[in-house]
Amino acid sequence: MREKMLITLTALLSITLVIVLVSNPMPVKAQENGDLIVSGNSVVIINQTEYECRGRVIVKDNGTLIISECEFVFNTSSPGIFVMDNGTLIIDHSDIDSIQAVYSVIVNS
Repeated sequence: MREKMLITLTALLSITLVIVLVSNPMPVKAQENGDLIVSGNSVVIINQTEYECRGRVIVKDNGTLIISECEFVFNTSSPGIFVMDNGTLIIDHSDIDSIQAVYSVIVNS
């Protein structure tokens, strides 16, 4: 019984935290001229129809990046997505593409 209550309480706290974080996302321009770095418990939501990134994407130190309903395009010679140190990347109904034939996705959480 106690374990079930603890699990329920943990789930409720997690949901509350997500609601608070998502309701206060950081603004993002339709184009990033350099590396897009999300860190330090920040939540960044990219939900533009098109988004051009001219650098790498780095999500680290408990940061969260949500790419939602977006055509995300890398326009750089060394594209890549790097998720590390408890970073979170959520891609929802989006396309990720690059002007290069290949791009890296490295997850080391």
